[in-house]
Amino acid sequence: MAKMAIFLRACGLTDASFDLCDQADAIQRIMLTEVVRARTWRKLGDPGQTAAAFERALTLDPTAWSLHLDLADLRAEQGDFTTAVQLIDQGWSTSRPRSPVGVRLNVLNPVQVNVLS
Repeated sequence: MAKMAIFLRACGLTDASFDLCDQADAIQRIMLTEVVRARTWRKLGDPGQTAAAFERALTLDPTAWSLHLDLADLRAEQGDFTTAVQLIDQGWSTSRPRSPVGVRLNVLNPVQVNVLS
């Protein structure tokens, strides 16, 4: 349902997108639905509602690095660079993202790793 709400937002049907998010929440609250809401509010130019939705998403998945970045980006746009840096630090300390190369190196044998070094 949340993915369909993205489609509705892309078509300019933001009210319908929010309605579908509400229906999805009635079934099960998930982080993606709040992210869809946040990005819809952002498209509508409401930073307060955008931040609130990203914060709700973070309560549903506090280890989601990208959510910390989304909220940090919003705070930086608002000129609140201190909070933006704090959010990046929180994201880094809770989820430690890996680069695709790092993930691949974890499954290679030592001979392959030496070749890549």
